[in-house]
Amino acid sequence: MTTSNYKRQGTQSIERIATVKAKLYLALFSFCFAVMVPHAGGTVTNGYITAVLRSECTSAPTPPPPVGGTRVGTDYVIMTVADADPMNYTNAQQLATDAVFLSLMPLYCNLPMTASNCVTREVQWNIITYDVNGNPVVSACASSGCQFHSCAGGATQTLPATLKISPASAKVGLSWSTMASDFVLEQSSNLVDWYPVTWPAGTNFDTISVRLPPQGSGNFFRLRH
Repeated sequence: MTTSNYKRQGTQSIERIATVKAKLYLALFSFCFAVMVPHAGGTVTNGYITAVLRSECTSAPTPPPPVGGTRVGTDYVIMTVADADPMNYTNAQQLATDAVFLSLMPLYCNLPMTASNCVTREVQWNIITYDVNGNPVVSACASSGCQFHSCAGGATQTLPATLKISPASAKVGLSWSTMASDFVLEQSSNLVDWYPVTWPAGTNFDTISVRLPPQGSGNFFRLRH
């Protein structure tokens, strides 16, 4: 082997080693990037606890923002306040405090009010929990209640909740929004004497409903705060 051939082979070996090192570096960089991206995107381990101000035309905003993040839509404002159990609503009410909702009121009150987005000068404070995949689990009022909060100086006012009647093939159903979960369903046979309804009620995300048994036929019903 001549001296020139030896030197050329040595140069090629160095180039191959350099190429291997470069590929190894890129592989390590790609692995680190793949691991870090979900965390950067705000993935939670338990669920999302959010404070939401939304118009009556607005469904639960999806997906929720990362923990500590706020998103403003055309007809809603949502903030994720914690990573916690989405089924523990009592804890959620402690996490989404009135102070959080007050901080979001200016954002909601600055939304354009149009017929299409149903945004008005009053809004309820709504807590919505989501599972780890960002799917809504539970929706109800803040711990302070279901009253409407006005954009005019932060005043509050109580507006009547809407009770809907849905005819069914077997039993007539009554339903109302979970945003009025602290209202009591009452019945009366004479519009004078009212009694709380004790029939089982079911919740399907944003609606509370009951089915009237035969003895409920002919009675009057109302929601009372």
